[in-house]
Amino acid sequence: MTNNEKYLVVGAGNISKKHIDNIKRLKRNSLVFNLSSSGRNIDPQSNNADYLLRNFQEAHEHKFSAVIIASPASFHIEHALFFSSLKIPLLIEKPLSDNLKKYEEASNALLDLNEKIKIAYNLRYLNSMVFFKNFLRENLLGKIYSVQSEVGQNLINWRPKKNYKHTVSSNKKLGGGALLELSHELDYLTWIFGDIQSVFCKLSNTNHFDIDVEDNVESILQTKSGLCINLHMDFLQNKTIRKCKVIGEKGTLDFDLLENKIIHYQENEKIEIIFNENVFDHNQPYIDMLQDFLNPDTEKLNNLASLDEAKYVLAIIEAMRASSKENSLIKVD
Repeated sequence: MTNNEKYLVVGAGNISKKHIDNIKRLKRNSLVFNLSSSGRNIDPQSNNADYLLRNFQEAHEHKFSAVIIASPASFHIEHALFFSSLKIPLLIEKPLSDNLKKYEEASNALLDLNEKIKIAYNLRYLNSMVFFKNFLRENLLGKIYSVQSEVGQNLINWRPKKNYKHTVSSNKKLGGGALLELSHELDYLTWIFGDIQSVFCKLSNTNHFDIDVEDNVESILQTKSGLCINLHMDFLQNKTIRKCKVIGEKGTLDFDLLENKIIHYQENEKIEIIFNENVFDHNQPYIDMLQDFLNPDTEKLNNLASLDEAKYVLAIIEAMRASSKENSLIKVD
């Protein structure tokens, strides 16, 4: 075996393959290993990894420069703990876990690696998202009055080559459901608008898909500054949507994340397209995120989500679950 840098990707799904391809693109002389989180054999014909590992014990036979954990959310903490002893950087696909308790039970061990553990919330790397955040941070909309965020896509069309009932999204035991699978929204909303103080939420399973997780989420989040955010998430819509509307003192911002377009509706019905990049490489945010992870630069803005930020998203999710169950306003711990 050569002395090339070695990287490991845990998981055998589409996102794992994307990470493998992107590592090979960024680190051309490296060796990329792949390990199925379930222990099943990976088809080498559909995989671009240099080596396929048969089990986790084999992983300890190699000195990896970094590990990407892209297994189902219910295994994230278990796998992070397994690799924590190696004291190497870990990138965990969102969300951090399927519930907060798992993280809290492992927090002491993981906090020793705090700065070396990052969470992959790739929407932070959309050029439009960075522009959106900076526009609001520079107070160009004035005082913000309200925020409406919506994300929805038909579950059957999400991964058309797979039976949707067998995917992570559809299975509670794997960390599925709209709340966890679409937690990108909770990450970017807190990243831009600040910490959430309380939530009122209604989770529902419409029985449209015959699955055991929620497929529809309606919620109101109140930040510590008093701002109210109306958030809708679902697995139901036939026309995929991902938008955020911000109503402020100096007009309204209409941000379409799928079109990569931001419109500013101003006084006297003046309309200005302030960002428009509808033709772009959808893989680029993943490349930029991986670049930050593999080659951290303290002089450059790094948008990777921290362990604390990802834990906070889980705390919001737990509060949303409790609110729906108790039909009441719940404070976020």
